[in-house]
Amino acid sequence: AFNDLISVCCDLFTMQRLLVIPGNLIYLSSGPCSVIATRSCYLSYCVQLCTLVYSLYIMVASFAYRLWILHRPSPATRALLVVLLVLYVPPSLVAFAFTFAQADIRIVREFLRQNAPLYLREPGALSGHTGLTFHLAFTIL
Repeated sequence: AFNDLISVCCDLFTMQRLLVIPGNLIYLSSGPCSVIATRSCYLSYCVQLCTLVYSLYIMVASFAYRLWILHRPSPATRALLVVLLVLYVPPSLVAFAFTFAQADIRIVREFLRQNAPLYLREPGALSGHTGLTFHLAFTIL
């Protein structure tokens, strides 16, 4: 529940639209983060991605736990906490790598000017990825 609360708070903070232009991802944030800084919107989105991936891991772990207790005794609470912490490592590494994948705002604006100029008139903070960089490919995989 705490993970979902963080995800919803990040979503509320960013209120983000994803603009997909082939080979590129542009984020238009219109939430409270747009008043603070573009970087805060992007970092909040990174945290939200981490919580969403962690939710998927927890679902798989929950299913495995249910299978486990059908044939074996319930594991100790400490063992379950260790598993939850270990499950949090991969999503946090992905989110950490994703924070370095943000393209320079000048490049994003120039890209939008050439491909979708109407979005430049909309209020909010722009960020995104132009082209497929190593950090972006790592987070997708």
